[in-house]
Amino acid sequence: MRVLVLGGGGREQALAWACRNHGHTVAVRSELGAATPDDTDLVIPGPEAALVAGVADECKRRGLACFGPRSDLAELESSKSFARDLASSLGIPGPAFARFDDARSAIAWWNDLDRPVVIKLDGLAGGKGVTVPNGDAATTKAIHAAADTGPFLVEERLHGPECSLLALCDGTNAVALPLAQDHKRLGEGDVGLNTGGMGAYAPAPV
Repeated sequence: MRVLVLGGGGREQALAWACRNHGHTVAVRSELGAATPDDTDLVIPGPEAALVAGVADECKRRGLACFGPRSDLAELESSKSFARDLASSLGIPGPAFARFDDARSAIAWWNDLDRPVVIKLDGLAGGKGVTVPNGDAATTKAIHAAADTGPFLVEERLHGPECSLLALCDGTNAVALPLAQDHKRLGEGDVGLNTGGMGAYAPAPV
């Protein structure tokens, strides 16, 4: 199979490596370019931004198979408030949360909640849009910083091991992949700012 992997990060190189190990011919490029069914059998976009921008929609228009959702479905990844609202409407348990455009309203909601919180930029931020502040001063600072950037969420802070559960879906069936654990903090010992991911492994023993 002739596979085109889109993106330029370590994730895309890992995808390309895995595809080659299974006997496929692989090209890695930053953009879809002029790919057609004459030279490409499968497109695998790496970055979320490409899916949000509609690369899967464009692949469908060209008759190319694409491993990724349409742009309207990619809103689950591009908008944390959309994802939270959808989960709530389906009765999926989650933390208390609210979306804000200004710091004053967010601080008032947090004070009413009277619990530790996390601050999340609503849109894509390359894995760097979440702040986990400790203490009132740090929380207030994080809220003001988020408000200066754009819409954001304030969520009740949950404690315990974190994992990611992904599933392969075709519109009817869903097959779960092994639990994965992504380590985002910049420094050794899980300290410092969040990054797009310093490393992940699966299956995670959680």
